Amino acid sequence: MAGAGLIEVLVAVLLLAIGGLSVALAQATALRRTQGAMLSTTAAHASSSLADAMRANHQAVLDGAYNTTGELCAATGGPGSNLAQQDLRRWVEALAAGMDARAAVCGSVDCQAGTCQLTVSWDDARAAGREGASRTSMVLGIAP
Repeated sequence: MAGAGLIEVLVAVLLLAIGGLSVALAQATALRRTQGAMLSTTAAHASSSLADAMRANHQAVLDGAYNTTGELCAATGGPGSNLAQQDLRRWVEALAAGMDARAAVCGSVDCQAGTCQLTVSWDDARAAGREGASRTSMVLGIAP
């Protein structure tokens, strides 16, 4: 049968192309998920550093010096501010430095009765594979 070999070659090329596209799609998905994991790891590391600083400054925690009024999305405090404000400023700077600028990372601290809740939120739409206002939050409870 004339032309049967050509049809077999075309089918093989089609299957190879579909397989190649599938591998490329899997790679793109893996890269996006890796980006999301990196953002979560950055938030955990920076928050762990703040928790250590809060443990070292226990009286300020009890006095409510680490409590934020809402989310901190930019560095606060300066060289003349108290230690708690400097710790918070370093925390927000570490979050911003470790994350993509498009992540729009923010954090807040709420301490009550010696137990604190650190919340970090960021735009994770890129890691999820879509554009939009998809925000991811990480909440860490600590007892300094």
